[in-house]
Amino acid sequence: MSFHPIQVLIIAFALFAFSRSVLRFREGALSAVWLAFWGAFWAVVGTVSLLPRAASRLAEILGVGRGVDALMYMAIIGLFYGVFRLFVRIERIEHEITLLVRALALQDRAGQAKENQAGAAPPVLQKIYAEQESRGHHSNL
Repeated sequence: MSFHPIQVLIIAFALFAFSRSVLRFREGALSAVWLAFWGAFWAVVGTVSLLPRAASRLAEILGVGRGVDALMYMAIIGLFYGVFRLFVRIERIEHEITLLVRALALQDRAGQAKENQAGAAPPVLQKIYAEQESRGHHSNL
């Protein structure tokens, strides 16, 4: 079985990308679930590279003309879903930042900043922490 240069490049890149995922996991920047997702993703990329007829078979099942077309359609759908998830996450973070900035502005205006420098969080922040924890967002603050 001979390999085409594009197959070698794709497999090499998939291995490189997976190694980066493992590195991020070891650093604690990537959870085990995401490591498994990326591992499966890059394994599929490598498999399709080695067995291009598998993509053609998938295209037949989906009713698409060519395997590459089926993969492109699926990639575009996946990318749009990823963009949607990022958008929702950014909106939530912006909302939390707004709440925090409001709380800090109120704290500063009330003159509580100097009183609370040495110890626990100011009462306004404690209220926000409690609110976020009740919604299940305690790890985000």
